[in-house]
Amino acid sequence: PGAGKTALAYHCASVAAKMARVTLLDVSCTSLIHKEIGGSERAVQRLFAAVRAAAPCLLLLDGIENVAPKRGNDTTTEG
Repeated sequence: PGAGKTALAYHCASVAAKMARVTLLDVSCTSLIHKEIGGSERAVQRLFAAVRAAAPCLLLLDGIENVAPKRGNDTTTEG
């Protein structure tokens, strides 16, 4: 059970999109992850191509913290 952050964010984004009369694009970031090399990059490129085509629009990236964690906590590389 979550705290309702996604539902609140979606509701706020939906209201803002309606007020501004723009399209709301809601994307689950986990859908952008692919096993094959370059698959995730192609998915992100396709997403932003769709965003440009729908402009003006509001993009809601749901679950971004699952694919792009807080910086500075990665211990797998040096430097």
